[in-house]
Amino acid sequence: VYSERPFYRFYCDAIHEAAHTVIAEKLGLSVKEVTLQPTEETRGHMELEEPADGFYSLQTVEARIKICMAGILAEYILCQNLNDGGNMKNSDLSQIEELINLYLLHTDDETILIPSYGLQERIRERAKEMNLKYRKETKELILQHQEEIKNKANELIRNYKEENKHGGS
Repeated sequence: VYSERPFYRFYCDAIHEAAHTVIAEKLGLSVKEVTLQPTEETRGHMELEEPADGFYSLQTVEARIKICMAGILAEYILCQNLNDGGNMKNSDLSQIEELINLYLLHTDDETILIPSYGLQERIRERAKEMNLKYRKETKELILQHQEEIKNKANELIRNYKEENKHGGS
């Protein structure tokens, strides 16, 4: 509940979710829901619309990697707050790792055909390279759209307060 979170923590949570949302929209994906309502596992969340056929293009996988990175990086850039992306099973960091592995498995046939130790090492190196590349691109997106992110964060805070002003949780 908002009253249980210090305002600065609450603001950083809003920046985190706003960054996911703004970057998703800038990358052409539709946001289904975004909220600062806490759950047992999160302090807020953003959910994307899923594709009708259930399949993601490689471009969408790349976008989703950047969207996951956006929350963590925006907190660091705009709040000077180092958020580890959460420590639960479905955290931003675990989603980034899963998406990069998914991307690598579907863009490199050798990955599927030759599961040798040498290849495992190559996959780890390529995953690191991708992580650095997408982190740099996401940081640039955040800096380009930081005012939109701040405005969206303030909107999320207003919405949360409005939803909870009559004792709702």
